[in-house]
Amino acid sequence: MAGSMPREEIVWDYASLGLTLRRHPLARSGPCWPSVGVMSYEELKDLPDGRLVTACGIVTLRQQPDTANGTIVVSLEDETGAVQVIVWKSLRDE
Repeated sequence: MAGSMPREEIVWDYASLGLTLRRHPLARSGPCWPSVGVMSYEELKDLPDGRLVTACGIVTLRQQPDTANGTIVVSLEDETGAVQVIVWKSLRDE
């Protein structure tokens, strides 16, 4: 990896290990998020449930329990934490 860029090294980490001990891959993108209306976990954590928001992150978990009638729960991780997103079947089918 001599001479490689830090971003490339992060990509290699995720490709081979599924994680990295370096900076979070989205840490460099974070400063531009507010300008396009994207909120971080830190900004979202104190908002009331059910509010429509825009978030960005790496999918770290995806669950679709048999008893959920097609609803999917996704964890999106950014450099400040993980947001749990509920994707209703009606939204997914649009």
